[in-house]
Amino acid sequence: MLELILNPVFFQGGIVILAIATPLLAFLLKAKLPPRIRLVLGGFGPYVAFLWILHNGLQAFFGFASVIAVLTILTVSIASGLAAGFYIRPEVPASSQN
Repeated sequence: MLELILNPVFFQGGIVILAIATPLLAFLLKAKLPPRIRLVLGGFGPYVAFLWILHNGLQAFFGFASVIAVLTILTVSIASGLAAGFYIRPEVPASSQN
């Protein structure tokens, strides 16, 4: 089982399936989900594929397990996660002043 999980073809196939399935799922659930959540859900699979390509490119350029590559991926992941979280948070109406 470990050989199957560590097989790059298996892993890349899973990323491709995720990149196709999440936009399709967001489209199929458009009547049940708010637009903001649909956008984040639909973009999740392609975003994971983008991070995988970015990770492989940085590892190839800087070398395996380099600190700069890990920090770059960490920064991109945290920044995009925060952006997505702020985007889908519920809007709070402005309080009325008495």
